[in-house]
Amino acid sequence: MKQMEQDFVTWLNEELKVRDWSQSELARRCGVTAPAINRILSGQRTPSTDICISIARALGVSPENVLRRAGILPRAFEELVEKDPDLREIVNLMRGLSPATRHELLAYVRFRAASEAVSTQD
Repeated sequence: MKQMEQDFVTWLNEELKVRDWSQSELARRCGVTAPAINRILSGQRTPSTDICISIARALGVSPENVLRRAGILPRAFEELVEKDPDLREIVNLMRGLSPATRHELLAYVRFRAASEAVSTQD
């Protein structure tokens, strides 16, 4: 099971525990079968977009939250920055720069990224 899938399973199990719900109760509230929820929670199946939306409704959380946790939507930018100290520092430093300087730095970063992409292909 991939880390993202494991994180989703762990999160969903915690949500069930907090609510004192069984897998069957979640399935009932989602309008799916208990075995479908069991396959998701055991890592045998990745949840579909529709099941994620049903889970969100059942739990009373945003569909975007569930879709991100399931890996269907990319992680929120803020979450990525929060977890990476270098990105956090870059964003904080960039906020203090003029728009023209930001544009110059962005052009440089794009150049460096393209250069590294080319060098890794060789």
